Amino acid sequence: MTDIVNLTGDHWARRAVADAWESAGRPPINSAGRLYAEQRELYIGYAERRPGFAPADNPDDESQQLAHCRFVALDIDPTPARVAALGRAGLVRPYWYEPWHWQLPGDVRRFPIVRNLPIPTLEEEMGFYCSPDGGKTIFWWSAANQRVRKLTDAEAAVIRGGSSIPELKVKKVGAGWLGQARRLG
Repeated sequence: MTDIVNLTGDHWARRAVADAWESAGRPPINSAGRLYAEQRELYIGYAERRPGFAPADNPDDESQQLAHCRFVALDIDPTPARVAALGRAGLVRPYWYEPWHWQLPGDVRRFPIVRNLPIPTLEEEMGFYCSPDGGKTIFWWSAANQRVRKLTDAEAAVIRGGSSIPELKVKKVGAGWLGQARRLG
C-alpha cells in the first residue's frame, strides 16, 4: 500500500502532506506532486532554452531536493491567512524566491522520487455500487478519485455471482440502490 493520496482532481501528495493541507483548511492548490516524466520534460525544455520553460531541476540528479517529484510539496498562493495556517500545520517554505512553495520540513531526499501514480487495490478502491435499474447495470463509486464508472459485464458478474472478492450490502434509495462493499476473508 502506498502513502500517496489524491488531494483534489489531478493533485497528488504523500499522506503527511495531505494531512497538513487538510489541517490548514484545504487551501486551493496550484501544483502538488509531479511525476518523474513530467519533471524530466520541464528540465529538458529549460536546458534546451525552449520558449515558455522556466528553470527546472534535473530529476536524474537525486542530490537535488526535487520535493515535487518526491510528492512532499505543494504550490499554494501565499495569503497571510494561508501562510499562518500552513505554518501551523507543519509545512515550511524553504525558498525565499518561491513564497508559494510549501513542503515537509527536513531533508526531503528521504522520500523516493515518484515515477508512477499508485494503482488502487480492490480494498483501496472500494466505495459504493449504484444500480438504478434494479441490478442490471452496476456503477462503481471510487472513493480514491471521487468518480463513478460503469462496471464491465465481467466485473458486474463477479458482484452478482456472490464471488468471494467483494460482499455487497445494498439498500433502496429513491429509484436506485446504494451499497457499500467490503473485502471478505
